Amino acid sequence: MRIAYYAVLSLFAASAAYAENAADFRPPQGQSAQQEDSRLGTAIGGAAQIGNTDSEPAPPSRADDAGVSVSGLGAALSGAGFDQGGSVGGRDGGSPPQASMSEAQEEQPPRPDVDILPDDPDKEGSEKGPPNNSELLKKFAVPNYSGAEKKKVLAKYSKIDAKKAVPQNLLEQTLLYYNHNKERLTSGAKDSGAKDSAEKDSAAKPGSATAPDTTQAGDILKKAGQISGGGFSFNTDYVTVVDFTKHSSKARFFIIDMKSGAVKALHVAHGSGSDPGNTGYATKFSNQDGSHMSSLGFYLTGETYTGNHGRSMRLDGLSPTNSNVRARAVVVHGSSYVQEASVQPGRSWGCLALSDKVVQGVIDKLKKDDKKNGGSIIYAGQSGKY
Repeated sequence: MRIAYYAVLSLFAASAAYAENAADFRPPQGQSAQQEDSRLGTAIGGAAQIGNTDSEPAPPSRADDAGVSVSGLGAALSGAGFDQGGSVGGRDGGSPPQASMSEAQEEQPPRPDVDILPDDPDKEGSEKGPPNNSELLKKFAVPNYSGAEKKKVLAKYSKIDAKKAVPQNLLEQTLLYYNHNKERLTSGAKDSGAKDSAEKDSAAKPGSATAPDTTQAGDILKKAGQISGGGFSFNTDYVTVVDFTKHSSKARFFIIDMKSGAVKALHVAHGSGSDPGNTGYATKFSNQDGSHMSSLGFYLTGETYTGNHGRSMRLDGLSPTNSNVRARAVVVHGSSYVQEASVQPGRSWGCLALSDKVVQGVIDKLKKDDKKNGGSIIYAGQSGKY
């Protein structure tokens, strides 16, 4: 009898311990399990840092295809700065960063009591441009800095954003990616075979059958990425950080002057598919055509064109989470549904839509010009801080 009594007590204690442990994994009251998964995933993505690991994650498209919110997954992958081809470490053997749980995702606050502007009536993909320049995009690679190297690199940019306007976790990821690719590409990353061919041709005697004209020699050098002082050149004067954690009524498009360190914060819309409830908070992200969602990751600005929204600027995705943006006609353009005021902008179809009053000045700063191979770097991520 006594044995049976203690057996019952033991069973009761074990059941209580299980219930207590299980409670630690339940979402907060009033929040679904799917929301909790997204919240935890966002914390991982928002806190992603450049580190060392040899693991390779599954392609993000699987999450998209299953209809799962990829807010955390996209931020973690794009924060890692994967190259456009989706391989780990870019083209120089670097490793992606390791996500950190050191910074917890804040609880999403209620929607601010502000006016809501109408959505963009245009359809995604109505202004599709030429295909991605895949060879150009392959040139960008993931940094593989050690902890000491990261500190040294960031110290170089200590004067950037002195007022701490940009979320620091996103800023650091952007500066590390920018520094790595600036050093690799603009300081003479060379295609030796093409360079040797160009030099051999240009060395032929004037007037001989083998002497190319200057246009042909220029084309050879351009194909080899050998312009602007012997290296690949892109717009290094500015970088931009977009924080999709923040409510759309807040200025969350941060243009950073890399020479002065000054920051200009502007309002920007997100995709309607990223915010199906029109709350002003982007919670889902996709790289899929027709999703009407914003995409996380590193971008390179491209050429300008005139479309439905006037003079606009094309974008190319440098991460597997945004590699389809050009094909989707996700661009930077002006709009009447985004204002530099405390209002909730309308939703785009995935484009980085800015106010009509500021967009031309932004394009002039960030665009690719005829003297460079590429435009400037934009990083769209999630800080985890509202």
